[in-house]
Amino acid sequence: MKVHFGGRLFLVAAVLGAAAVFAIAVLVALGGRSVVAGPDAAAPAAAPTPVGHEWSQVEGHGTGTGVWWLGTTANQALELRVNNARALRLEPNATSPNVVGGYNGNSVTGGAYGATISGGGQSGWTNRVTDEYGTIAGGVDNTASGPNATVGGGASSIASGDYATVGGGGSNIASAWMSTVGGGYVNTASGSAATVGGGKGNTAGGGAATVGGGHNNTASADQATVPGGDYNAATGDYSFAAGRRAKANHQGAFVWADSTDADFASTTADQFLVRASGGVSLNVASGGLRVEPNATSPNIVGGYSGNTVTAGVVGATIGGGGESTWTNRVTDDYGTVGGGQNNTASGHAATVGGGEGVSASGGYATVGGGASNSAGGDMATVGGGYGNTASGYAATVAGGKGNTAGGSKASVPGGGNNTAGGDYSFAAGRQAKANNQGCFVWGDSTTADLTCSTNDAFIVRASGGMWFGTTSSPDLTSGFINTSTGGYLTTGGVWTDSSDRDQKENFTPVNGQAVLARLAEVPITTWNHKAEDPSIRHMGPVAQDFYTAFGLGEDERHIAGLDSSGVALAAIQGLYQLAQEQAARIQALEEENASLQQRLDDVEARVTALEGGASTSGAATGPLSGLTAGWLVVGGLVVVGLALVQRRRAGGPR
Repeated sequence: MKVHFGGRLFLVAAVLGAAAVFAIAVLVALGGRSVVAGPDAAAPAAAPTPVGHEWSQVEGHGTGTGVWWLGTTANQALELRVNNARALRLEPNATSPNVVGGYNGNSVTGGAYGATISGGGQSGWTNRVTDEYGTIAGGVDNTASGPNATVGGGASSIASGDYATVGGGGSNIASAWMSTVGGGYVNTASGSAATVGGGKGNTAGGGAATVGGGHNNTASADQATVPGGDYNAATGDYSFAAGRRAKANHQGAFVWADSTDADFASTTADQFLVRASGGVSLNVASGGLRVEPNATSPNIVGGYSGNTVTAGVVGATIGGGGESTWTNRVTDDYGTVGGGQNNTASGHAATVGGGEGVSASGGYATVGGGASNSAGGDMATVGGGYGNTASGYAATVAGGKGNTAGGSKASVPGGGNNTAGGDYSFAAGRQAKANNQGCFVWGDSTTADLTCSTNDAFIVRASGGMWFGTTSSPDLTSGFINTSTGGYLTTGGVWTDSSDRDQKENFTPVNGQAVLARLAEVPITTWNHKAEDPSIRHMGPVAQDFYTAFGLGEDERHIAGLDSSGVALAAIQGLYQLAQEQAARIQALEEENASLQQRLDDVEARVTALEGGASTSGAATGPLSGLTAGWLVVGGLVVVGLALVQRRRAGGPR
């Protein structure tokens, strides 16, 4: 449907308005008897004292042909004032006089002729005509700058093309030959003979292109058409785009897109494409399709005859659906119900794709379909399913049953009876309850709530096992989490690191005794984490001391389990080496001690033998024999003493 506003219609209306003002002036003059006119009138009274320009004569004149006129014979502008302020100005020229009414600052550019400003304007917001036969009917801050251009009224609009027309509204521009903007706000008709009926932010840039209304629509190709809706684009010659985010990108393409918040585009020339999730119905006994016009953007109501758009709402669309007491309804501007039954789009620019008993009450909220779903938060989305609710700002429930996304920007991808109640929270699976901000909760098929009540926690219930990794074939036969390096959490809850030789490289031998010496310098204390109760104690080093001593791990704030156990094993090996060395030394000392003991026993035996032999044989008597035995005893004791000293120095048993 094309909407046209003829420039000459506004021109005629403006001229008639100016003539009416002028006639009133004549009547006022006649009533005051300042002039005499008509064949039956009395003789002219004395001319009044001039107040503005000096007039050579202001009176009625007649000719032999019976034509009577009122005016001046001077070649200068004539003004009609009210309370000594200009209300009407007539500017003569050889071709066609200019008529300037309204605020005394309204103006016609010098050299222009046949121009008309019927009224309007105010200080700082004057109306202006800058080219021949331009017309401004009224309003404020309007400009007719093209030849034969027309601005009907409104505010801050410009008709700059030849024969261009702006009917009214605000901040509209008709810049091309024969282009027209009917009204609305911030609309532009920049193609020759292009038309924008109204709405907001619309552009008709192609030759003879048309945008009926709506919001942010574009018809940029020749003879392209967008009747209304939201973010539609007709960019192919002779193309047509309507609904929401319809893109007719090819010549001769017709694209209708329902309320789904996604682009729906042509793929080749001369296509006829319709996306209507609620079905298509035209001219049937119980309903069909109707267009409800208004000054801003028409409403399009399809489907059952009882489907309704609330009075005063603009830019609404009901694609179809509805029955008897299960009608579809749009109650706010630019709302859309694609189809289904008993559905309501009550938020500004809200969308219901279809389904049954569905409500989109938040601003720009969307419910794709399903049943008994509700998107109550601004920008909230429910994809489908049953009994789902997205009540938080920009919250999302993709589908499933009985799910709720109540936090700001919270998400439930599906499943059943899940709740994402905290801001930025995520709940999925079954009976997952992400009650705090930043919570991530996955619940398996177990029939029991799994609740997160701590900010920014990551909680998973997976009774069949868990797997994290880089391969495409997880092995859950033993029920563990597999990682990219092969570590896993056993079914019994024990974390097991991977230590496969084939996954390692750059091996370097370790000096166990050196590790032992460094470990002896690392402080070992008991402590508790700040997030824990002080009564919960732990024992071990801090990561900074551990990293300083051994330089192991990715940074100085963490200790890997493999690294701490590796240090312990290396220290144990160092202790074992020390033990082996000491055992060898002890063995050598014991053998040396045994040898010395044997030698001592031999000496003692010899001494005993010598002493016994002397007494028996009597061969040695007197002082010499006693002296000999004594020296032997002293010598034996010296040998034993030396042996004991050597043994003490060697560290053996004393």
